[in-house]
Amino acid sequence: MADTDGFFTRNSVVGVYFGTLFMMASLVHISGGINLMQSKDHKKANLAMINTFIAGVGGALGTYLFRWFLMSLINKSDNQFMNEVTFDQQWKKKNYDSLKKKTFYMNIYSNFDPFLICRGVIAGMVSVSLNPSSFYSIFALLNGLIAGVIYVYSLKIFKTMKLDDTIHSSNVHGIVSLYALLSICFFHKEEGFFFNDIYLSLFDDEVNEN
Repeated sequence: MADTDGFFTRNSVVGVYFGTLFMMASLVHISGGINLMQSKDHKKANLAMINTFIAGVGGALGTYLFRWFLMSLINKSDNQFMNEVTFDQQWKKKNYDSLKKKTFYMNIYSNFDPFLICRGVIAGMVSVSLNPSSFYSIFALLNGLIAGVIYVYSLKIFKTMKLDDTIHSSNVHGIVSLYALLSICFFHKEEGFFFNDIYLSLFDDEVNEN
């Protein structure tokens, strides 16, 4: 496929969608299967599959919202720059536009980036992959949301460090996996930091004092 906009365009949007669907199906069933093997509990296996899917929804939402936020900053900066350029300095606009095409990590010429959103779905699922049944569903969604933001921001860091990963696998399966290690420490519904007896006792003490 010819590169007409200076940004690496994926060969097939349909291929991206189907690839994401296959990956989603794999992660959902792997999560349920592992939980069923370990716990022999069908309810936990079902919860694992549901939470994995919900986290994927959160990942897509986090990716979309954070991309929208970054795009608003980019457009604001663009408008400020373009207003400062005089008529006899039009070459600056061309150079600036060319530089943007070469240095950005997402398609800034589209209101919707299918590849980024689809990778955000996978990032959300990865964020709960350690043990999806150990999260309340609302926190699985929150995990996915945070993972989507981390995924997009990690692209910016990779670009700054001049690290090239065209399909973003290091960001989705590497950086987000590190977050997954932390998230289960905070949001595990029985032993996580926000749900253990020590943390909850702080609120009990405040209630008793009042």
